[in-house]
Amino acid sequence: MLKRNLLFKILLSVPIILLLISINFYATGIGFAFAKEESDYVYLGGTPVGIEVKSQGLIVVGFNDIVLTDTSVNPARSAGVQEGDYIKRTNNTLVNSPNEFSQIVNSNEIINLTILRNDVEFSIDIKPVFCPISGQKKVGLILKNSICGIGTLTYVKEDGSFCTLGHHIADANTNNFSYYQNGSIFNAKIIGTLKATNEEAGALKGTFDKNSRSIGTINRNNLLGVYGDEFNGFLSKNRQKIEVASRNEITPGKAFVYSTISGDTPDTFEIEIIKTENQDTPSVKSMIIRVTDKRLIEKCGGIVQGMSGSPIIQNGKLVGAVTHVLLSDPTIGYGIYADWLI
Repeated sequence: MLKRNLLFKILLSVPIILLLISINFYATGIGFAFAKEESDYVYLGGTPVGIEVKSQGLIVVGFNDIVLTDTSVNPARSAGVQEGDYIKRTNNTLVNSPNEFSQIVNSNEIINLTILRNDVEFSIDIKPVFCPISGQKKVGLILKNSICGIGTLTYVKEDGSFCTLGHHIADANTNNFSYYQNGSIFNAKIIGTLKATNEEAGALKGTFDKNSRSIGTINRNNLLGVYGDEFNGFLSKNRQKIEVASRNEITPGKAFVYSTISGDTPDTFEIEIIKTENQDTPSVKSMIIRVTDKRLIEKCGGIVQGMSGSPIIQNGKLVGAVTHVLLSDPTIGYGIYADWLI
């Protein structure tokens, strides 16, 4: 009956993305294994990091009508631009910020947009109009070129490459992660908790300064996570190594989540692996887990946004990372196998 109920709940699961976790590893008494074969081991994460992913063009996130004397107009919408369009070039030039776009619009009678929509590339000409309120030419677009948030570091390899989140980053209600393939990570800290309830996801409240010095660069954002390279050994410094388990070693039973729910120091929280999936291809839902740790339930209500990427440990080995939570029961969520991430 439990398995049947869990299957009905799958569609109610949500990614627990972007919330911050940056930590210095310390011994927890779980019995982490130490390296014998370097290729089988990684530095354990569990810490919050601030994440900023950027696009090489501009994303249309809305429209802002231009108010004239007796009417309002929107040249971009009238020309056929749609929300979610990816503007690759403006007047055949790569434009990386909304400010740059505004400058081009204000200094031209006609602008040409090279747009990517549903993997189809085409161009649109737009005639800007003079906005009496701003005193500048406008086309009526609201644009963005980055996504910011907080997530949990999963691991760092010996060569300094890291993985976080356990799933991709994209704009809300879209699958446009391919637009955001570069960026940076930063020191972060958890400053509060929004406790989860049935049907409402909780969240770790984190903070970071994207204008501060970054601690690593992001070079890949795919369905399995956000990947990059650390700077100057910052992420791997003073962390212990842990052996990576293959997916056929993982069994239902007692395990631990290593995560940060306050400040920048991680802790271990007991969970139960309820079910493991027999998978031949990567999936962010490799196993079903249940939080059994009373401290985590009391503080957060279970799994919350911001815990994405938190390492899952069983028998002293890294077996996966937390990826999703069930809205109908925040003590239950999903994890991805570590060997898919590696």
